[in-house]
Amino acid sequence: MSDAPVKPFDEPYFIFGSADSIDTDVLVQVQTIGDRKTAYDRVMALRQVSPEGWNINLVVIEGGYITQTVTSNGTADGLNNALLQTYDNHLPRQLHPNPIKGPVRRNMALAMYRALRCMLTYCTRTKHRSIIKPHLKGIHPFHHKPAMMAQIDFESIDDFGNKYSKTTEIWKSLAFYLGQAVSLLEGVEIYTKADLIAHHPQLAPFILRQPLTRAHKAAFARTRDRWLALMAPLDFQNPSSGILTLDGDTIDMVAERSLTPHQLPQAAQQPIDPQETP
Repeated sequence: MSDAPVKPFDEPYFIFGSADSIDTDVLVQVQTIGDRKTAYDRVMALRQVSPEGWNINLVVIEGGYITQTVTSNGTADGLNNALLQTYDNHLPRQLHPNPIKGPVRRNMALAMYRALRCMLTYCTRTKHRSIIKPHLKGIHPFHHKPAMMAQIDFESIDDFGNKYSKTTEIWKSLAFYLGQAVSLLEGVEIYTKADLIAHHPQLAPFILRQPLTRAHKAAFARTRDRWLALMAPLDFQNPSSGILTLDGDTIDMVAERSLTPHQLPQAAQQPIDPQETP
């Protein structure tokens, strides 16, 4: 892989994530995201002209902070802080300066919901399908998802039944979601493989795609139990179908997006013109 920056398209782009990633995670700055189909078509078009191995996502950056993204590929707050922390890992390949001015507060409701939903989705083609599928969508009460997660027998899973993704890749994704979620509840944000392994060495075999033993999977299950124990005291509320709140944050569980006004650092927030208020 060349260290020289390239310019496959006109839009500004920024490489982020682990320095030793096999693929290249890229955020492309756009003016608007558009609807799901528009965003998908644009990502596909950018991939057609990009170097092999580029994983592309779209972001809107306003005032030095990521405010919008394609929700299926991440959250605006998480990507903002990830780019801020990991931009320098790829300095020789960056074509544009880091556009992010500072970190934003993470939306814990969205982070926990997304981690649960994504991890459960990976398990829908295992023997646990019957307990997951009826309650996977965001229209169901939130507490069903931690309850389902507690029932997954990770020690017995040898194959996720996914013809599009290798089992090692799924375990890696599961471990990353899990480690990030645990650490976030403990006040630590993790955006690289090295940092995740440093904080959760028991997840290293999954992150490094190593052959897994039953003991490795048992350690994974214990980490899952630790995560659920950390979540248990939190005051998640479902005021209406598809809506989840936690500590002042509100999210749409179906769309997996925040309904809370974007949280910029206080100094970066702009006063609201009363005439523009609906």
